Amino acid sequence: MSPVYLNSQKLDSQKGESLFDFADSLSVRVPTSCGRTGECHECIVEIRKGADAITPQTDSEKFLRGDYRLACQAFVADPTAEIDFAILRRQPRILTSGVKRDVTLQPSYTRIEQDVVFDSSEGPVTVDKYTGSIYGIAADLGTTTVVLNLVNLESGEIEYTASFENPQRFGGSDVMNRISYDGGSDSGELQSVIVSSINFEIGEMVRVLKIRRRQIFEIVAVGNTTMRDLFFGIDVQSIGTRPYKSLVEEEFKTGKRVTTALSTSAAELGLRIHPKATAYGGPLIASHIGADTAADLLALGMEDQIEPVILVDVGTNTEVVIGNREKLLAASCPAGPAFEGGQVTYGMPGYDGAVEKVEIGDQGAVISQVIGDVSPIGICGSGLIDLLSELRRTNLMDELGKFADGSGAYEFSSDNGLTLSRADISALAQAKAANYCGQAIVLREYGLPVDSFEKLYLAGGFANYVNESNAIGIGFIANMPIEKVQKVGNVSLEGAVIMLLSTAKRSEIEKLTAASRGLAYRLYAENRRAVLLVLQGMDTAGKDGTIRTVMTGINPQSCQIVPFKQPSHKELDHDFLWRIHQAVPRRGNIGIFNRSHYEDVLVVRVHNLVPKSEWSTRYDRINEFEKLITEGNVTLIKCFLHISQEAQKERLQARLDKPHKRWKFSKGDLSERKLWDDYQRAYEAALTQCNTEHAPWHIIPSDRKWYRNLTVSKILHDTLAKLDPQFPECEEGLEDIVVE
Repeated sequence: MSPVYLNSQKLDSQKGESLFDFADSLSVRVPTSCGRTGECHECIVEIRKGADAITPQTDSEKFLRGDYRLACQAFVADPTAEIDFAILRRQPRILTSGVKRDVTLQPSYTRIEQDVVFDSSEGPVTVDKYTGSIYGIAADLGTTTVVLNLVNLESGEIEYTASFENPQRFGGSDVMNRISYDGGSDSGELQSVIVSSINFEIGEMVRVLKIRRRQIFEIVAVGNTTMRDLFFGIDVQSIGTRPYKSLVEEEFKTGKRVTTALSTSAAELGLRIHPKATAYGGPLIASHIGADTAADLLALGMEDQIEPVILVDVGTNTEVVIGNREKLLAASCPAGPAFEGGQVTYGMPGYDGAVEKVEIGDQGAVISQVIGDVSPIGICGSGLIDLLSELRRTNLMDELGKFADGSGAYEFSSDNGLTLSRADISALAQAKAANYCGQAIVLREYGLPVDSFEKLYLAGGFANYVNESNAIGIGFIANMPIEKVQKVGNVSLEGAVIMLLSTAKRSEIEKLTAASRGLAYRLYAENRRAVLLVLQGMDTAGKDGTIRTVMTGINPQSCQIVPFKQPSHKELDHDFLWRIHQAVPRRGNIGIFNRSHYEDVLVVRVHNLVPKSEWSTRYDRINEFEKLITEGNVTLIKCFLHISQEAQKERLQARLDKPHKRWKFSKGDLSERKLWDDYQRAYEAALTQCNTEHAPWHIIPSDRKWYRNLTVSKILHDTLAKLDPQFPECEEGLEDIVVE
């Protein structure tokens, strides 16, 4: 008789015994709600060895792929064979905590004496009468792990935390495989199994705390776009094909939804809590950047963040976000499972027995730390980063991943024969490159050097355990000063808790994740009004840079930029406003003036190009012109980019010092600089005399480029938001048309 191993525990086998029977004998709880008939699909186990010694797959298991079975349907067929299996609910070291943020309690459900009241969009609704505590659940639905917090809605305290491996693993280790799986004949199984697992954990919560399921009135779920939409039963196939958008995001872009957040009845999802409970899904940002990232931003207070920061949430799918409350750029990096145990020969998640820290001594001896202080059986992500860094530091491996001794593998645990192979390194290199490229791309697009950012927040369970210096050393994260790198833990879960406790914060994060480009698109579609942004300032104030930054992501079709240089002979033959009037943006567009009609009360005054009797009357004519166009449905935004004389000196010198920027410099710039005081007086007069109610000036401090860009972006965004452009009505009956 050969043994059966369950989670490394040895048992004697008997023909005809089910894997469920073995779990029972060890008092290992396996989730089930169907009485072991194979109908609930909750008791999934992973067969590590001896799959051929188990009875064939039944019809109830046809949805499973690879080495996965239902414990109640898998029976020992050959008792002489060695069988090794594991419950999918084995406990890795799952991070359940992160930075904490205090918020004012404003949950959707409150208790007023005996009435439990729901704050619906149509006003308060009494849903039950109860005198005890009321609760909600915050859920972080990760690709690899799931964490639930049971939260007291009256005190804001977390009463119970549950964590487990995501049971959807049988559909693939990454989101693309799960999308593919859900598009097949077993569509809906991934949703069913995650709902079943959450229901199982809810059962544990209420049992331990001695409360009732009906005391739980809401669940707030966050996760990447695929995980969130799978949970809510939304078709995810569009996320797996270009342009990789959720159906929800597409509906939001076309005006069918006012937000990418979701709200539905918990009962409709099959959640066994209060029958009138609701389920809220956090808003999406874009494509694969989902509600978990939105939750990160909320937990970190990004809606109030002034200084630009970097967020890197590391996982099977890594998200990178940089910016502040006014402008955010984000990227999704398909890193894959290499740093979470997949694709590496001895790779494993953070279970007991995983090497989590590695150091190579001067004599080549490997010093390691193992989770659980047991004999090592594999290596997890933090250990892999350490190992790669140490191999490079000691020159035991070159930059191409070749070992110095010419071998095909490096043994990092001689007692157990654990090795890192060239193939393993290749998989890790690809995962590392995906993470780094995502960071490099958004940094490049944002236009600020990495040392301009206040912090690099390193988020996620895996990231919490990495050595920051080693991660920077191997190019896993951007090359930030180590003192600026801050581990923030599971901020997705904290963000979900905040969404649960504060409907006001939900609204704020929904607004933050909705970009200005959406407003610009609506303005274009509406085709009724226009916006004109006027940028004035001394040389090097940053008019070009402001335009590049502020207009990033806006459809060029809805935007027109007009630079005003020295007037041509034809333009001089007309009134000074002639060329300006022709450049006013048409309806539906955003126009930008790089310099403007104000040159005719600035340059002409400083250089005495026209008599004072002429230029002094132009202030009134400018005011009349601006009133005329604003009455014609043009909203005017005038920004004076104010820099100091010292800042101008530095920027002019920078143009001379950098060959690729010298084209922007002329010797005449030095002559103009000598007239600094004259220009200041001219600007003071223009700003004073042309600061009207219909066209006020905004004076923007511009010595710090990021602050200049931030402020102008905010003014433009707030202006568009106040206009609130709407999509025009479409023809009737279009919803029933199918193009053939």
